[in-house]
Amino acid sequence: LDLCSEREPNIGDLLQQAIHALSDTAEHHAGQRAALEMLESARIQVEEAGLELKSHEDIDRDPQRLAEVEARLDALHSVARKHHVQARDLPQLQQDLSEQLQQLAAPQERLEALQVELEELAIKYQKLAQQLSKRRSKGAKKLQTQVEALLKELAMGGCRFVVELAPQDNEMHPTGQEQVNFLIASNPGSEPGPLNRIASGGELSRISLAIQVITAQVAAVPTVVFDEVDVGIGGATAEIVGQLLHQLSVNTQVLCVTHQAQVASQADQHLQVSKVVDAKQASTHITALDEDRRIEEVARMLGGVAITDNTLAHAREMVHQRPH
Repeated sequence: LDLCSEREPNIGDLLQQAIHALSDTAEHHAGQRAALEMLESARIQVEEAGLELKSHEDIDRDPQRLAEVEARLDALHSVARKHHVQARDLPQLQQDLSEQLQQLAAPQERLEALQVELEELAIKYQKLAQQLSKRRSKGAKKLQTQVEALLKELAMGGCRFVVELAPQDNEMHPTGQEQVNFLIASNPGSEPGPLNRIASGGELSRISLAIQVITAQVAAVPTVVFDEVDVGIGGATAEIVGQLLHQLSVNTQVLCVTHQAQVASQADQHLQVSKVVDAKQASTHITALDEDRRIEEVARMLGGVAITDNTLAHAREMVHQRPH
C-alpha cells in the first residue's frame, strides 16, 4: 500500500509524471499515443490496487495469536522430525497409528486373522511350488540331453551332465521346494559331483558355453566372459567353439580370451593383448585390430613366429568366412 499510493513518491506519482511528460507530444506521434494509453491504464490499475489493499488494513495483527500459531507450527514440525515424515503427512500417520493401536487392542482376534491368512498363503505356496517343481523336472531332463549333445561336439563326449533337484530343508523356501545343482561326471563310470569341484578350468568354460548357448533364447544375460574355453582342444573342435561363441553373441555380448585362430577368426572384433617389460616395470597393452592387422594376428596364431604367404592366405580365408 505504501508503494502504491502512500509514500512520497509512490508508483501512482511516478506514473503521473510519465503521463505528463508525454501528454504534449503524444498527439503528434502514434507510438507515443499508444504508450500514453498504456501508462493511463497502469495508473488506474495501481490506484484500484491501492484502494483494494486499503480495504484490508484491518487484518489481525495480534502478537499473542501470532506466537500461538508459530508455537503450533513448531510443534508440528518437531513431531514430523520425530517420525521421519513431512509435516503435511502427519494426518495420514495419525490414521495409520490409530489403526495399529486398534489391532493391538484386540490381539487375540488379530492373531486368529493372521493364522487364517498364513494357512491360505501356505496352500497357495504349495500349489505354485508344485507347478514349479513339475516344470523344473521337465526342464532338467531337456537341459541334460541338450548339454550332453553339445559337449560331444566340444570334445567332451565321455562327460555326463546331471541337473540335480535336491529337496529344500525349509518347507516354504523362497526359491521353491528344491535346490537346483549342476553335477558333472568327467569320465565314464564315475559318479557325478559338483561342477565347480570336478571340472577343470577349460571344461568349466565349455560346459558354461554349452549352457549359455542352449538357454540364450530364454535367459540371455548382458555380457559373458570366457577364459580358457579352448584349452586342450584344436582343429575342428576349436572351430565349433568359435561358431558357438558367435551364435551366442547374437543376443549377448561375448568376451573371449583365446589362443586359437579358429576361435579368434569367428569374432566380430579382435583385440590384441600384449605384455611389455622394461627395466622399471611390466605393462599390458590392448590394441584394436583393423582387418589387415587382424589377418596378420590370426596368421601368427596359426603359424607362430614365421608367417608365410600360405599362412596369410589361410588366415584371410578364415576371417572372411566368419558369419556376419
